[in-house]
Amino acid sequence: MDRGRLAGAAFAGLGLLVGSGGCDDAKPKVRVTGATPSAVATAGAAPTVNTAAKLDAAPAATPPEERLRQQRVGDQLVIDTKGKWDRDCLIHRACPVKPRGLDLCSPGSDAPLWSTLPGKAEHFTDPRVSIKGHLVLAASWFSSAVGCKAGVCCNGLRVNIVLAGPPYDLELVGLSCDGDESRQCCPFSAHGEEVIASGILKYGSGRMYLTSPTLCRTGN
Repeated sequence: MDRGRLAGAAFAGLGLLVGSGGCDDAKPKVRVTGATPSAVATAGAAPTVNTAAKLDAAPAATPPEERLRQQRVGDQLVIDTKGKWDRDCLIHRACPVKPRGLDLCSPGSDAPLWSTLPGKAEHFTDPRVSIKGHLVLAASWFSSAVGCKAGVCCNGLRVNIVLAGPPYDLELVGLSCDGDESRQCCPFSAHGEEVIASGILKYGSGRMYLTSPTLCRTGN
C-alpha cells in the first residue's frame, strides 16, 4: 500500500478520537457525539469551586487574526493548505466525515462563560459542568514527525476545536478536524458560534480542559 493510502487509512481510524492537545498523557480516548438539549441539564450549569486553590499561569489565547479558518468545498467543511499536492493527498479526495449541525439548546438553558472560570480555582469539587463559549480552531499538530518531500503527504494532521479564550483556549477533548498536510476535514462549523459545552472539567499542566464533551448551540 503506498504512503498516500496509508495516510488515508490512518486518518479514517482517527475519526473524532481524542488528540493530545498539550494536556496530560493520561486523558482517556473518547468518541464524541452530537449534543442533545438534555445534556446541558444533566451536566449542571454552575460548577462548585474550591476557591482556596488558584490556577497556574497559562498561555494567552490565539489572536482572532491568527486563527485557522474552515471553508466549504461542496458538502464538505475543510481546512485546506495551498500548494501543489501529490495525487494521493486528501485534498484530492472526498472527506470520510460529513459536517453536521449542532442541536439547539433547550429553552432557558444557560451556563457560566468560559472566561469567568479560570483563575478562580485549580480544582472543582464537582467536575461535571456546563460552560458557555465560542467555538474556534486551535493550533494543529502532527501524528508523527516524518519528513515529507515537497507536495507529499506522509503525516496525519489534527486541528483541535476549542472554546475561545481569554484567558486561554479550553480544549474540548476529542473534537477536531483531521486529515493530512494538504487538508483536514471538520465534523461541524467552528467560526465563533456560541455553544454550551457539557462534560467533565479537568486540570493539568497549568490549564483546564473538558473531557467527554457534548455541545448544543445557543442560537446567539
